[in-house]
Amino acid sequence: MYLNLVLGNVNVTLLSNQEKVTDEVFNFLLVWYYCTLTIRESILISNGSRYRALAKAYDLLEMRVRESES
Repeated sequence: MYLNLVLGNVNVTLLSNQEKVTDEVFNFLLVWYYCTLTIRESILISNGSRYRALAKAYDLLEMRVRESES
């Protein structure tokens, strides 16, 4: 029911039953994870956290580490 509300009516008839269940579970987990991150970010920002600045700094640091590895 939750996925139907979030993603709409998705009909996948090419997949077998096992693959369809696995795909639905994977989609649910992706939506749940994204919603959890979005809610967490909103709470941190509303509490005055500098979450966005820290996230950008972390992303830049990660990019530099990956560039130095290659």
